[in-house]
Amino acid sequence: MQQLRGRTAGRVYQRHLDGRSGQLQGHTCSLWPAQACWSRHKAPLTTAYASSRSADTTSDIVRSASTDSIQLYYRTGWGSARVHGSLGGGTWQDYPLKKVTSAPGKWLAATIPVKSSTGNGAAALIEFVINDYGNNWDKPPEGGNYTITGPGTYTLRRGTLVALPPGPPPVMIVSDLDGTMVGDDVATTAFKEWWENEGVLRGGLLVYNTGRALDSFERLLTEKAHCLGHPDILISAVGTKIYNFTPDGVWKEDQGWMRQLDLDWKVGAVREAAYAALAKVGKEVMHFRPPEEQNDHKVTCGVNVSVLAQVLHQLDAALLAAAVKANVITSGTGGCRQDGYSSFERMHAH
Repeated sequence: MQQLRGRTAGRVYQRHLDGRSGQLQGHTCSLWPAQACWSRHKAPLTTAYASSRSADTTSDIVRSASTDSIQLYYRTGWGSARVHGSLGGGTWQDYPLKKVTSAPGKWLAATIPVKSSTGNGAAALIEFVINDYGNNWDKPPEGGNYTITGPGTYTLRRGTLVALPPGPPPVMIVSDLDGTMVGDDVATTAFKEWWENEGVLRGGLLVYNTGRALDSFERLLTEKAHCLGHPDILISAVGTKIYNFTPDGVWKEDQGWMRQLDLDWKVGAVREAAYAALAKVGKEVMHFRPPEEQNDHKVTCGVNVSVLAQVLHQLDAALLAAAVKANVITSGTGGCRQDGYSSFERMHAH
């Protein structure tokens, strides 16, 4: 498995990221809705990839500056700021700078719409300064105001305004965590530096797809803050939870995805099927995993490898009889593995 550490963000990547693929020594078994391995954008979430904006899967979500706007990225230690400027010599007004979710504490960004008739290509399309909503102002070291003469993407840091040259289109990168994005701090740091200084500025989105629950991921993010890039979106609990990181610094669960997972899913029937399997094989070789590993769209049990085939066969039959569209995932090593049920396409462990 190759680490995702490339500096060619315009290329399309599609790499299977599950470091546990291959022969499994032991299993955990999880069940969840059949929809859960696909996002609402129809992108397969079991792979890492970078998709161009022209792809159907990302055309409605990847950010980029158009020919009729100015995209300004501002590097600052201020918690909030605004652009105070004049378009084409008009009235001075404010444009809020918002936190960039996958580079918190690094960049603020503003999209300033411009009309094709504004400016003449030689004179300033906009002249501006930056204010922290208080008494602090950022102006050019040589005095006067910052000026931009045409649409495009610009960065401003330490008094230097730079226009980004044309480059590869924005990308959405989806990556697994353990054994892929995490595991080699040097490679992880290299990716973070590239992402925050190139990928973000091209309007990209960073998505982590992990079996970890949100609280487990947050602990990992704190532990690896020195090297792990912050995502815009977290797909957690093997696809049964999707969270968007807001500019306010809050993880907000995607309610539309929850409704999608509810289709043809009956968590009560799934739990009953798991309890029936446990009763048949015995608690010595099967048990329910802790509450933090369960949710309304995922039931997870530990199953000894000696009875795994029997348990899977019984679960399949029970779910078919209950008309539940569920997917079974087996993972882990050793004598006891985990089974999980949810509602997306059937996936088999190799």
